[in-house]
Amino acid sequence: MHMKFALVVVLAVPLVAQGWVDRTAAGGPPTMYSPHMCYDPIRNYMVLVGNVAGVPSAQTWSYDGVAWTARGGAPHSGPVAVDGVSGQLLLATYQGTYAWDGTGWQGAGGGTGGYTLEDIAFDPLRQQLIAVGNLNNAMVTWRWSTSSWQQVSVTSNANIYPPQDRLSLAFDPVSQKILLAASAATYVLLGGVYVQVPVTRWYEWNGFGWNQRLPLVAPASAGAMATDTLRQRIVMFDGDYNNGPNSNLPNHTWSISNGVLTRLTTPIEPSLRNQAAFAFDPVRSVCVLFGGYNGGGYLADTWEFDLGPVASFTSFGTGCVGSRGIPNLAAQGTSLPRVGSTFTAHITNLPWTGPALLVLGLSNTSYSSTPLPIDLGFLGAPTCSLRASIDDIQGIVNVLGAATWSWTIPPVPGASFYTQVLPLDPGLNALGLTASNACHGVIGL
Repeated sequence: MHMKFALVVVLAVPLVAQGWVDRTAAGGPPTMYSPHMCYDPIRNYMVLVGNVAGVPSAQTWSYDGVAWTARGGAPHSGPVAVDGVSGQLLLATYQGTYAWDGTGWQGAGGGTGGYTLEDIAFDPLRQQLIAVGNLNNAMVTWRWSTSSWQQVSVTSNANIYPPQDRLSLAFDPVSQKILLAASAATYVLLGGVYVQVPVTRWYEWNGFGWNQRLPLVAPASAGAMATDTLRQRIVMFDGDYNNGPNSNLPNHTWSISNGVLTRLTTPIEPSLRNQAAFAFDPVRSVCVLFGGYNGGGYLADTWEFDLGPVASFTSFGTGCVGSRGIPNLAAQGTSLPRVGSTFTAHITNLPWTGPALLVLGLSNTSYSSTPLPIDLGFLGAPTCSLRASIDDIQGIVNVLGAATWSWTIPPVPGASFYTQVLPLDPGLNALGLTASNACHGVIGL
């Protein structure tokens, strides 16, 4: 990628900040301890389950992005997740497993024989619903199979201290593994005095065991995690609070991808807490957070977090016929212009030999003072049109009628760019070139 175009993009579009919005309103759930939440893809709302603080019973609530609705009781509090195999939204407890049918919880299978399930997550690659349980400070891994939890004999176990706070699981679409974050308290000798400090360990599930990850940057205390499936990132609101090592820092929201944690800068964010319920709404493209514990008591507020623009690369307009058909420009495979990644486009139907030019621009409506598209017939290329402004132009290597173009995406989420390929095709028309379709790229996360 030419530096000229990268500079144009950086200067043209300011960084789009991720954002939290406080959605707390009257009529929502009461304070809960150990709440869990999951999006119901059948009924298109969040399902929240939790023990009501001070009341020996669990409640079920739903949230549609506008208001909370009380849905009655729950057999017990416990983690909830959608089993991608059966499509059921399951509530897992040590006493039994239950499926949500829209009106109540129906028995779906057994429990874990006394093990408290800390969290569960579905692994779409391995088609497994995985849970982590705790009994007498011993951590155990479970796999859901039709109607029962099967204890897994793992090849490598997570060396987890007895948890101080609830463990968190979430599937990482980039590494294609479930990520486990486990925070615990330990004592460190400082100046002759033992001081209690939080320690967080990170692990990935490979289908058979847990492999430890050692991120270069991470919070002292892990928090609730949710997988943003549109942006292919895990989002976490960390558990640093109550005068902890990092509780005085201004930002506590993180994105996680392939073992790399990135602290996000947001104008506002929820008050510090741990043990919150957190889940992703794929229809509204936001993560929803409810409640938690802040050291002084339990909370009952609702927040939504938007990670930012979704990366896309879409075709518009038509090309014109060359010696091998209409040249076609498209993203290669599943590649998208995501911040920090290398985006690759694929061009086909080029002439067997000869160079091609790739046009890059910031507009598809005007080039200098001329409206786009521009009919190239006046230059001797009838039926061909220029559809992107020429802010940069590059030569691409044609290998037997096909080519690729790659670009390391700069950190400017929300920036748009337009691109089109003009292959040299001597003898086809007076201008000696044709044009592909054009594409609109949006840099996202």
